[in-house]
Amino acid sequence: MNIRQIILPVLAVLISSSGMAQRLELFTSESGKIVNEGKVQRIPYPRTTGFYDYISTTEKADEVFDSHQYFFIYFIVPIDVEEIGMRLISPVPNYVFADAGDVETDAFLQNTSRRDTFFDPWIGLDRADVPYEEGTFNAGVKVERWIKLGFSEDSHETIAQPTGKFTNPVLRISGKTFPAGLYRARISCLKKGNPIGSYVLQLGLIPGIKGIKMSRTQAGLIKS
Repeated sequence: MNIRQIILPVLAVLISSSGMAQRLELFTSESGKIVNEGKVQRIPYPRTTGFYDYISTTEKADEVFDSHQYFFIYFIVPIDVEEIGMRLISPVPNYVFADAGDVETDAFLQNTSRRDTFFDPWIGLDRADVPYEEGTFNAGVKVERWIKLGFSEDSHETIAQPTGKFTNPVLRISGKTFPAGLYRARISCLKKGNPIGSYVLQLGLIPGIKGIKMSRTQAGLIKS
């Protein structure tokens, strides 16, 4: 068997595999990054969970502050982690599809013909100031206080929006231990008003955790 007979089947497998996979670049972490010849090189998160959603013109915001409308995505981190990363992309590219373990909301599935609609996103991350114990925690618990951990606006690490501008955000927080518990992502847009359109929010943790549940409501975490 010559080298051509070996290479062609391998290429066919690689092309076939890449055609079925998500084509977003790997979501990389802050931990373990190195600087080589002035360029930052990062290691991908061991696991990521994607949340695919669509915000319509008639959807009521979870919170309104200073004329900005905010929509929440809740998730539970079952163990202490060293890093939490979030990446939001709007709109969801037509070549990107949910992978095993990702979440596609009914709103996203019902608006596939409108997935090209997008907004200029802003993301924030909060932690619920409530006790957490795995196995007995009630995800629907009333939270009196949310601790703000960080926010992000624009990043050149993500793909550009249809405008050609790099306005999709990336947020990474690290440098200490983040306790197990209830967290939420806050989504808004830089312009005052209602963010309208499709988006995918990717969540990465270190260490990587399989089976992270994500929902637009706390009650949805109980049902999922």
